[in-house]
Amino acid sequence: MCCASTLSYQDEIPIVIAHRYFPAKRTPGLLDKFSGANSISTALRRIGMEDYSQQWVTISARLPSAQEARLLEMSTSARVFVKESLDCSGRIPIKFGENVLCAPRTSFRFDFKEMSSAEQSLAGKPRTGKAQARKWKTSASVKV
Repeated sequence: MCCASTLSYQDEIPIVIAHRYFPAKRTPGLLDKFSGANSISTALRRIGMEDYSQQWVTISARLPSAQEARLLEMSTSARVFVKESLDCSGRIPIKFGENVLCAPRTSFRFDFKEMSSAEQSLAGKPRTGKAQARKWKTSASVKV
């Protein structure tokens, strides 16, 4: 297992601590390719991993650790959002991510209007059989 951790800033204010974990056998040389790119997507493309997708995301809130509060320059009594996610290539996990975001400086927007036309035709109709996955856009914005 290899890990890439970063601290990201917005207007010189620390916003997010990101930890990304990769299976070393599936992503050989990834950390070397990350150097200078500062983009996990670019580093994954550089090692030939182009076909992957996010499988799930969980967002929760908690108090920061002393180290997280120090890095994010915030109080230990203010909450952080924790976004955990799993990316897979096919059915094989290639990245587990944990982002720790300063909650008072962050907001999320979930856009459910971006459903495909097939999903729109099912909207409002009772479903039978297997559950169907819905696609939606998410974005995080930063308040400074």
